Amino acid sequence: LCTFGKGLGFIASAITGKQSVKLMDNPVFASESPSDFWGRRWNMVVHTCLKNGVYKPVRSVGGSAKAAVVASFLASGLLHEWLLPVMCEHGGGDRPTFTHGDQSVFFLWQGALVAAEGLVGRGRLCRALGRVLPAPARSVLVLLLGLPPARFFWSAYRNNGFFVQISVLFPSVVPIDSLPAEA
Repeated sequence: LCTFGKGLGFIASAITGKQSVKLMDNPVFASESPSDFWGRRWNMVVHTCLKNGVYKPVRSVGGSAKAAVVASFLASGLLHEWLLPVMCEHGGGDRPTFTHGDQSVFFLWQGALVAAEGLVGRGRLCRALGRVLPAPARSVLVLLLGLPPARFFWSAYRNNGFFVQISVLFPSVVPIDSLPAEA
């Protein structure tokens, strides 16, 4: 998504002559915490939509910041639950199969991490680790915290041919003997 977003932004800028909104801000290598990853670095367009469409409304009716964060991640999970069958529809009767709820489990885990960060991250131990660990180690730690439910996220993409379908957008180098024979 990082590379695709940059490419899409470049194409949009070339066509319109206007600068596109930054989609990503080096989330994998520069994130210092789960909230930094999701709130300032990963998919800023969706982040802005969720902030304005879920987070702020929950806060405006008296919901806590943590409840608004979890509600935003739940909304993201539900969006992915809806979006995946649409994206992976093969046509020709080849129906994709999904385990409903997997995307929501993944995103609720991420929401719980961000909410917990507000509680645990203020502790002395977390602040001390933040000062002692070099930035790359903090980024690896952030990624490792988010990985346990990753199979819930990726399995739907993998099992329904998404990567095969999208591979036409990305050129690849293959051995000559693996190319299809010309008719």
